[in-house]
Amino acid sequence: MADFLNVKILSPTQTIFDGPALSVSSTNTLGKFDILPYHANFITLVEKTPVVLRVRKEGAENIPFAAKAFKEFFDTDITEIRYDFDTAIIFTKDNSVKIYTNIQPQF
Repeated sequence: MADFLNVKILSPTQTIFDGPALSVSSTNTLGKFDILPYHANFITLVEKTPVVLRVRKEGAENIPFAAKAFKEFFDTDITEIRYDFDTAIIFTKDNSVKIYTNIQPQF
């Protein structure tokens, strides 16, 4: 069982982030939401609101399981990465989160 999400943040020209995260949080038109491991399939549009990833700090992956669970509960080995996008589509399926940003629709 994985205790993390596989997260990719993609723009049309580059991969901005590709790695594991403990959660993804943001706000859509209905309010705040969090995506945790094993979240149900989900798709949403976020506009002018931060997308926050919670990831393990460097070296935290080598902590024994029992100690790791305790430390994660109290956020001692977790850091937040904040991204500010004008528009982003967040898509969750099969424990993976893909975030598409800097999308310029052309009609």
